[in-house]
Amino acid sequence: MSWVSDLKGGSFPPLESIQNLRYLILRNCSISGELPSYIGYMKSLKAIDVSFNNFTGEIPSSFINLNLTLDLMYLSDNKFTGQIPS
Repeated sequence: MSWVSDLKGGSFPPLESIQNLRYLILRNCSISGELPSYIGYMKSLKAIDVSFNNFTGEIPSSFINLNLTLDLMYLSDNKFTGQIPS
């Protein structure tokens, strides 16, 4: 299991090399910028919570095209634009 904690701003942490990531919780970390598209291709991911940050831009198409089979997805209280995954 991997944990990322105590972030106080900045950009999304580089997680693309982590294999079999199941839970990605980066809630209320003051992260800004865009969500990386590689997150949508992580086949083992079951839950993502990036709420209460400062993410901008569109949610990557890898999320929209249902490459993810998530049990939980929390994206609230950011500054996303465009289509929201169902």
